[in-house]
Amino acid sequence: MDFRQLEYVITVAREHTLLAASEKLFLSPSALSQHISKLEEELHTPLFKRTKQGWTPTHAGQIYIEMAENILQSQKKAYLQIGDIADNKIGHFTVGITPGRGTQMFSAIFPKFRAKFPDVKVNLFEGSVQENNEKIDLGKVDIGFLTSDSPHPNIITRTQLTEEILLVVPRNHPMSSLADTVPRGEFATVALNEFENDEFLLAGEGTTLRRLENQLFQKTGFSPKISFETPSLSTLNMLSKGGYGISFLPRFYATETKDAVYFKTEPAASWDLIAAYRKDHYITKAEEYMISLANDYYARPYEPTW
Repeated sequence: MDFRQLEYVITVAREHTLLAASEKLFLSPSALSQHISKLEEELHTPLFKRTKQGWTPTHAGQIYIEMAENILQSQKKAYLQIGDIADNKIGHFTVGITPGRGTQMFSAIFPKFRAKFPDVKVNLFEGSVQENNEKIDLGKVDIGFLTSDSPHPNIITRTQLTEEILLVVPRNHPMSSLADTVPRGEFATVALNEFENDEFLLAGEGTTLRRLENQLFQKTGFSPKISFETPSLSTLNMLSKGGYGISFLPRFYATETKDAVYFKTEPAASWDLIAAYRKDHYITKAEEYMISLANDYYARPYEPTW
């Protein structure tokens, strides 16, 4: 069996055009077309419908693609298992992270990983939780370090940390003085409906944090006045410190400042930081070690910030 043909068909199906697929495969469009045509001659049936809009798999093509994906995944799994048995510590895998928090975690643990597995190449993909889940499902990301989201049928998750979501309130807000009633390093609790008339800075639509924010407002029973939206948690933190509105942030971002205070909310909110991978993915020793490093990183207690 020519494993290249399997990859050719899968790539054409994913990219929908011969030109885009040929660029991914580092082949000329004519050479790729010849490979596909030769395979169709061997199978005595077309695998794609060729139109001006692109190449679309036929029913036979869909069957072939499913078979090809299973074979390539099995091949990859077998090679990983054999590599672990040989314990040669040589190989490569792709890690998916989210911007901000994921970047800081990965930067902190990578030196230790490199010291133990100097000959294992790590590719990094940085994107949203949804983008990472899609890549994991397609087998393009081997392990992802993400925030919890709606469960995916083909993905296994391991919870590494359950983290509180806090309310960020500018120091010039009348309610901010309540933050001074608890010991340093702790957070007072406030009812979210106390801020019904305030302006909110919220996470971007489609993000995990925004879904949690929407759930909080539904439980509280009011629609917030939204003055700003962004997927950047650092930006939300800075704008709230600047007095531009109230926002929600995970505990990680709560640092001592004279410009803002942080509260637990009633109702409360939290999310899980997870390691994620496909159900049929074989976790190598190198990948398991990286997951353990992430566990150790998240297990460190927070330093008191005030």
